[in-house]
Amino acid sequence: MSSRVKLFLNLHGSDMSGVSDSGSSAFTTSGPSSRLMYPKTAMEIQLDRHYQAKVYNSGDAITGSVVIAPLRDIPFDLFEIVLLGVAHTRVDHISTPIHANHTFLKLIMPIEESAYPTPRMLEAGKVYTLPLHFVVPHHLTLGACNHKVASPHVHSHHTMLPPTMGAYGNRTSSHSSSGNTADWERDDMAPEMASIEYTIKARIYREAPKEDGCGKNVYSKIVEALHPVRILPASLVDPPLPISKSDVIYKLQSNKTVRKGLFARSKIGTVTATTGDERNGTPQPAPIVLRPDAVSAESTTARVKLLFEPARPDSQPPHITGWSAKLTSYTHFSATAISSFPNLGGWSQAESHNLQRQGTYSTSVVVNNKPLKDQKWEAMVDTGRRDSGYCSTDSADSAAGSARQVTPPGSPSSKDVGIIYSSTLDLEVALPMHKRTFLPTFHSCILSRTYSLQLSVTMVPASSTSSSSSSSSASATTVNVTVPLQIVVGETAIKEDTEGLPTFEAALEEAEADAHLQPRVLVVPDAQYQETSLLPSYSG
Repeated sequence: MSSRVKLFLNLHGSDMSGVSDSGSSAFTTSGPSSRLMYPKTAMEIQLDRHYQAKVYNSGDAITGSVVIAPLRDIPFDLFEIVLLGVAHTRVDHISTPIHANHTFLKLIMPIEESAYPTPRMLEAGKVYTLPLHFVVPHHLTLGACNHKVASPHVHSHHTMLPPTMGAYGNRTSSHSSSGNTADWERDDMAPEMASIEYTIKARIYREAPKEDGCGKNVYSKIVEALHPVRILPASLVDPPLPISKSDVIYKLQSNKTVRKGLFARSKIGTVTATTGDERNGTPQPAPIVLRPDAVSAESTTARVKLLFEPARPDSQPPHITGWSAKLTSYTHFSATAISSFPNLGGWSQAESHNLQRQGTYSTSVVVNNKPLKDQKWEAMVDTGRRDSGYCSTDSADSAAGSARQVTPPGSPSSKDVGIIYSSTLDLEVALPMHKRTFLPTFHSCILSRTYSLQLSVTMVPASSTSSSSSSSSASATTVNVTVPLQIVVGETAIKEDTEGLPTFEAALEEAEADAHLQPRVLVVPDAQYQETSLLPSYSG
């Protein structure tokens, strides 16, 4: 009967928590292509309270043990337990595909010399158990991004943990010997050319009888076990993006001509849709907040402002019949370091991809939307409108920013030439979580994920609402705008919804807050401050 031997690790500091090492490993290995000397040795990583759909967030502890059951005596020199985060990209170049790997996270659990058995021999017939403990960090070390970037803001994003990506249906993803995987249950909209993996690896090394060029001992990996984990780190909310004309992904304003039929002479006016412009009262939509388990998400509201400029004084504003929303996911990947935000500027243009060895993969999904209520138009006097009634992009901007006088619809002055119509739509957008896995917006050194939201508003001429459906569809006008949309992960405090009596600590904090908010007793100030403009200050 085999006995069970436990190696207790006497660790310094915070009770077996992983320490970060952004540099090279403590061991110089012979490379991933080397063959294991003891491939049949049973070594398995077992995690506590782990299941297939388990998602780890920032600050979560990953605990468990490494179980070793050698089939024969194994002499060894070093043992290593490490949590690795690696990004993989592949750019299909003209001649041959270019592969890039970036190890952005390397947490090595320290093992003291006194923890090793004496002699360093794993005996056959015994079972060895080594505890492991890691804490998912909130940030990477500064050394995780050491290349040139366009701004400190880019560097701060590159030192944030990215989520597990590309695990859905990816045959190249890591699998443990027991069949554990980190695959998402639904498509995360990532291409085969981009993936991010988090893996716990346990390795046994033996010293080789030679040295490398730096005079260090070379260690050969003789046994290895791995366990992939799924990590969805918490993310911060960025301010609204400064969109310019060079940002080809987004389109904050669009114009369309409204016609009764298919001929130009039937033009009744021009409609302009604007979104994502704080100056126009249509700010970018608030970020969508994912729950830490990535199962559900909060909805957001997108505001679209419509301006209708009639071609003739007797033209009436069209009837808004409906709207739709389409979310486009952009996965930006590169074989070299990315120095700026790839969703801004012309980074996604095909010409630069071939030169910079980078690519962008996009896919879209129709998001859930609620029915549109009966939308009303508001007549206004446009002081900046041209006499011709023609609406260009510049005139739309001036019309949006100029002062207007609101005129009730149907008043006698609404027949004047200078009248335009305005309508504001607040559209509630919710993600179809049952169809896709929506990863948070992130930027790393060789991978990024961004989103855009295309909003489409459909309208028909007012006279077409009572006509047949065929004529209405023929004269229907759809105007499209595209605005940035952030997806972030909420704090781990909302992971579980618990109800009941508060804890003692929570009740104490609430009592202190109530005491702080109690009314204060007003007293007369000191004589030196009476009838003067001086204010008390800190003593020098």
